[in-house]
Amino acid sequence: MPPLVLIPCRPFTQGKSRLAPVLNPAAREALCRRFLHDTLARIATLVPKSDIHVVTADREATAMAAAAGISTLEETQAGLNEALSGAITQLARQRQDFQQRSLLLLPTDLPLATPAALRAALDMPADILLVPDHAGQGTNLLRLGPGIAPRFSFRFGPGSFLLHQAEAARLGITPRLLPEPTLACDIDTPEDYAAWQAVAEPTAFGQRQAAT
Repeated sequence: MPPLVLIPCRPFTQGKSRLAPVLNPAAREALCRRFLHDTLARIATLVPKSDIHVVTADREATAMAAAAGISTLEETQAGLNEALSGAITQLARQRQDFQQRSLLLLPTDLPLATPAALRAALDMPADILLVPDHAGQGTNLLRLGPGIAPRFSFRFGPGSFLLHQAEAARLGITPRLLPEPTLACDIDTPEDYAAWQAVAEPTAFGQRQAAT
């Protein structure tokens, strides 16, 4: 069975604040909206929509997911790590098959992600799979095997790649690492944004996307 997929999404008006030096509030909001739209479209080609859940407190994001046939889990706690833990608790209550399913945590800001790279992350055998960012500091993708998510303490934030490896070790698990270039590009800083734009092409939506 394919993993269940959790897609955390902050309110569009609050996302990507570190891009303020290069994008005004309206442009950042539009970028966050575009990222969610593209992420939903991309993952829905690989995983049944019934297995995809957006974690958000944003009404517009909820409506966007619903329009795509994808459900949402309400973000009941502040902070990404706490929100994910809360979402997993909700998911465990809602799905009878939860303990038998692996879980993929998929950020929205991976604009260079390809279906092949995502398929590799979905299918690679591992109790815990970690995909680092381009600097080897952050965690861009995290996949947990069946029954592991309720025991796993999420450590997203500065240095999360090493912290998640340490958390895996605490559980007695050796994580498998997938250093995939197309998944390593996340958009947090003006430098990230500039690097993405350098390999992107204009679209009809006013943003740019990776050239293929």
